[in-house]
Amino acid sequence: MDLPITKRTNYKQHYKSEWEQNKDFKNWLKPVPGDPTKALCTYCKREFSAKMSDIKRHHETIFHQKKLKPSLDTSQQKINLQRVNQTCEAEASLSLFIAEHYATSAADHLGSLCANAFQGTEAAKNLKLHRTKCTAVIQMVLAPHFKTELIKDIGDEPYSLLLDESTDISVKQNLGAVVKYFSRTQNEVISRNQ
Repeated sequence: MDLPITKRTNYKQHYKSEWEQNKDFKNWLKPVPGDPTKALCTYCKREFSAKMSDIKRHHETIFHQKKLKPSLDTSQQKINLQRVNQTCEAEASLSLFIAEHYATSAADHLGSLCANAFQGTEAAKNLKLHRTKCTAVIQMVLAPHFKTELIKDIGDEPYSLLLDESTDISVKQNLGAVVKYFSRTQNEVISRNQ
């Protein structure tokens, strides 16, 4: 007697919200909107089948474990953030000094000099300022800050714009711009170059 061959259908496991209460899955496991057969890891931004075996397998991956573990406790993070802020302030101050008084090529030597001269401070220990970083700090941090300050200070008051073009030895064209205006905050006529 021949038995009819039936096609076996695979059972598709649906996501269960009670899995989110499990201590191993609590903070990162979520359902995929629109697909009840998938689960989502919010840390890794990866989707996988809503099967317990797949969820456990993902939980044990090295990639997930790195995302899951906070690398530092909060007190250590605060200390590191203070160090970073001190170092950033020192680098910004040196970059501002270089922009005002020197060419950015001096940053290679000035950054090293300050790091060696002020070894006792946390800011100097992490200070790494050379010409490329100095240029980036000037262009992407300091210039936008002073530009917004200048626009606020000028407001709706009249101003004069002075322009000067020149070409240096390397045939690089330069444009100098100076804004002259009456500052109500300082109560005097001011000239600023941008």
